[in-house]
Amino acid sequence: MEIIKTMPGDNRFYLFEDLPKRLYPAESIRNTQPDNYNIAFLHACYVLLDGGEPKARAALYQNLVY
Repeated sequence: MEIIKTMPGDNRFYLFEDLPKRLYPAESIRNTQPDNYNIAFLHACYVLLDGGEPKARAALYQNLVY
C-alpha cells in the first residue's frame, strides 16, 4: 500500500477525482453530484493506492483565518 499526496493541477490528481466513479455504481446519486473543492482552504489531497489502484481518498482543509 502507498499513500500519495496530490493537488489540483498535479498529473496524478485524476486518481483523486475519479475515485468515486470507481467505487459507486453509475446510477448512484454520488455520481450525479459534482466535487466542489474550496481551493482557498485546500491544504492537501491524499489517495491510498493498493497494488497501484486507488482505494480511498481524503482532502484536508485548513480553515484558519489570520
